[in-house]
Amino acid sequence: MIMKTILFTIIFIIALLWVGDLTITFKPFSISLPGWYKPVGIILFVLAMAVYNIGEYAKGYKHSFDDGIKNVLKYLKRNALNGKYSSMKAPIRLYAKFAWLSSILGLLKIVFEAP
Repeated sequence: MIMKTILFTIIFIIALLWVGDLTITFKPFSISLPGWYKPVGIILFVLAMAVYNIGEYAKGYKHSFDDGIKNVLKYLKRNALNGKYSSMKAPIRLYAKFAWLSSILGLLKIVFEAP
């Protein structure tokens, strides 16, 4: 995995230098990159796509989180209205069953609703 990343980075740098028309002269020694704006544009485009991808990924988690809360509440209301939880032991068992889920959902809500 690390070797693949290093190889990809080297290929990416060489490609950017090629796109920017890198020229090296030895007499007199000089390095010039006349088309510097092309590699900068490619780098900015790649960064923009990465930011967009991360945002869509987080948005998907937030929507799934909200849907999960709605489904759990719907399930609890449906079972409570049907009289399934007439004794006091049933809600306690149900709470113990979903306690880990509610704590995870609470943490996710804090993370995704933070400014």
